[in-house]
Amino acid sequence: MQRYIDEIVRTSVKPQSNSSILFNPRFMEWNDCILLDMGEKNDLPQEFVADSIIHDRTGFEASENHLHINDFISTNEPYQLLHVGLDVMRIWGTELKREYPDAPFHLILSFDGDECVVRFHVYRIAEGAWINLDSLDKYNEGLMLEEI
Repeated sequence: MQRYIDEIVRTSVKPQSNSSILFNPRFMEWNDCILLDMGEKNDLPQEFVADSIIHDRTGFEASENHLHINDFISTNEPYQLLHVGLDVMRIWGTELKREYPDAPFHLILSFDGDECVVRFHVYRIAEGAWINLDSLDKYNEGLMLEEI
């Protein structure tokens, strides 16, 4: 991840009109989960039910609470996506701790040189982390995890 961060180019980016969720996020509680409030785009089941793909609430949150920065920012500089992703990670972390001061969170940023994804989940001791913390350097893309 550090090699990607070292390549960040400080040029201007053009947020799209739907980018407020990146820089002014709203959160909601649902069925013992904390989720990004996507308004009308929240298409949630009646309740959480584990299945063969999503085994627990941690996995559900990590799946529901991820956004591709590329969908919100127009730039020809891939490293600008990383720059924006780092800003989003900081903003989300600040807002999550303000709204849920007693909940521990994992914020995760992934970047492969072309796409940047930011996600979060509540850290639940009984479920563990969504990604293997001991092998972040072994993933194909660059990963950054912040515990707050």
